[in-house]
Amino acid sequence: MGAKRYFHGGPRGLKMILPSSQTGAPSLASYGGEGVCRRDAVYVTTNPDAALIYAAGHHSLNGTVYEVEPIGDLRPDPDCTAPGLAFEASSARVIREIRPRGKDLKKVRRELVGRA
Repeated sequence: MGAKRYFHGGPRGLKMILPSSQTGAPSLASYGGEGVCRRDAVYVTTNPDAALIYAAGHHSLNGTVYEVEPIGDLRPDPDCTAPGLAFEASSARVIREIRPRGKDLKKVRRELVGRA
């Protein structure tokens, strides 16, 4: 069995994933997630499809998925009900970018809007 892999969905062009408290960029906390999303943490997942949801929902409409290496203590995301799926870290180093196809981003957006 190989090493555990982690993913993050967000804007294109990043080398490091830093918390919004450091970058000033909008986060889910900026869009009503204040009670469940910390501005001083970054969120990673073990499932690339879960990261795709966040890439598709990025306000730029031009999100991407990153394979990342979490930095600092890795803590379970207290808002996630699936054990081992999502975690908080102080930051994450980008290993590689996995650019989703435009049609996949659009499909996920349609599904997200349909659930609203």
